[in-house]
Amino acid sequence: TRHGARGDQGGFVIWSGTTREEVAYWRAREDPGRMASIIMKVQAMYGRDRGSGCRPAVVCPESNASACAVSLEERGCPDMYNTHDHIPGFYMTDVHKQTAEEHLIDGLRSGDIRPRSKALCSDIARYDGSAKRLRTDTKGEKAHFELAVCALMAAYVFKEVSFVRHDPVDEKRRTPGRYSVGDLDKWRRKAAGPYGQPAQRGR
Repeated sequence: TRHGARGDQGGFVIWSGTTREEVAYWRAREDPGRMASIIMKVQAMYGRDRGSGCRPAVVCPESNASACAVSLEERGCPDMYNTHDHIPGFYMTDVHKQTAEEHLIDGLRSGDIRPRSKALCSDIARYDGSAKRLRTDTKGEKAHFELAVCALMAAYVFKEVSFVRHDPVDEKRRTPGRYSVGDLDKWRRKAAGPYGQPAQRGR
């Protein structure tokens, strides 16, 4: 997650933690507090998996422009990645940036990190590591390579955090010899009563 500074665009990229493949992206000019609210809604949608027991999606906001990261912390965002205990979010120092760039390049070369959208691929292809270089958006306005920065942070996090695929419980697997009401109803519909009519379930 990167919140734009000085009124330029911010954005975030959603990744699969197990396949390291881009799932979706979003970017817009948005108030940091509202952006934090959007991020937490997206986190709930993609991470909690409707009661399956999965961990919430890991949120990694860039903390250099700290308004969004602080807002997420104040809202109690679960599973937020922090590079330091006393700094919420990902603090992009020169060392972290260089390490993240190396991880991203290695991941792209090996195919371990797989961007999918045209917007993200374009940002990564044109990003040269300079914070001063800007891109031109679809409206002809200048903006930073916020999606490329999201990819850098993702590459760094993938080296630090292990993600395990969650296999949902197969509802059809049951202990041998035990049957459900659904099984009994299915057999009832197939069985014939004493007068050749389907047996009726007692009430």
